[in-house]
Amino acid sequence: LMHNDENNNKFNNQRTQEFQKVVKNILNDNNFEVSIKTVRTVNDNTTLRVKNLKSEFSSGFTDAIVNDTRPIVFSGGLWNNLFYWEENKPLMTKLMGKGRDLWEIEITGGLEQDGRANSPNYRYNDTRDYYWPALISGVQKYSNKNSLQYVGFSNGCGVALASLNMYSASGKSNAGYYFD
Repeated sequence: LMHNDENNNKFNNQRTQEFQKVVKNILNDNNFEVSIKTVRTVNDNTTLRVKNLKSEFSSGFTDAIVNDTRPIVFSGGLWNNLFYWEENKPLMTKLMGKGRDLWEIEITGGLEQDGRANSPNYRYNDTRDYYWPALISGVQKYSNKNSLQYVGFSNGCGVALASLNMYSASGKSNAGYYFD
């Protein structure tokens, strides 16, 4: 981490504030890049969020320690948000420390949609037919990977299995929109 491209110039002068901040982040295990991106569904233009937690390990170090470069997507249940898997979930914490490319998806809205007068009602068929496919397609597009691993809890599991059952033979074209 101290020798990756982003930190390389800070490593030369160990007395700078920037260098001290890098070391503090590493020692406090705060060495992940977090980004929240959005996708939009094709049926009703609902905006949904995906969050990427990516290690700040150098690409060479990541290549050496990660056996499987497929992103891992985590999805919670009906009332879970983008922070569900980070709160006291040992699996995600373990994978974060191993340099995996982790994504969290929010099938049933979030801050962008909920609480508005025109908030979607998140009918099961919409989550299966439009929301989950848009989120997964978004992760594939944002990560530039066609293959991924998936961990679902409650509704996040049920919707995924139902959607895969519907589209596994034919695929799903026009799954949604992503914003680059």
